Amino acid sequence: MKPESMIIRTRGSRLRWLLDAVLTALAWAGFFYLGASGIRAILEEASAGPGVPFWAALLPTMGTLTVYVLVGLFNGIVLLSWALYNQYRFAGLDRRKPLPALRIDELARSFGLPGQRVRALQLAKVAVVDHTHEGEVAEVRAVVS
Repeated sequence: MKPESMIIRTRGSRLRWLLDAVLTALAWAGFFYLGASGIRAILEEASAGPGVPFWAALLPTMGTLTVYVLVGLFNGIVLLSWALYNQYRFAGLDRRKPLPALRIDELARSFGLPGQRVRALQLAKVAVVDHTHEGEVAEVRAVVS
């Protein structure tokens, strides 16, 4: 019997979630601040220079950006070529073999449960598995809906 889906929910603290959210927001704010500061500095330099046209001030930056774009294009072409090569080479082949199904006694030994309990869990549509901090199965129960 194949399960249709598996949902794993880990209980996390709200404090940790809040800390992650605040740090992420601060990182994005810093990113936008630095980006805006850089653009503003370029524009101020272009306007403050004695008769220097705007595009002439951006020319050194454009050279660097051109190198970045060329490197990105080269990487993209290499990855696309590799993907197409593998698609051509392995077209129609599926060398992965499914694992044999576990017997009830193997599952029972793995979970540390009696065989009848494992069979009841296999027939249940929803089951809850609680784990210890070490990752071992602490409790398994079928949920009747």
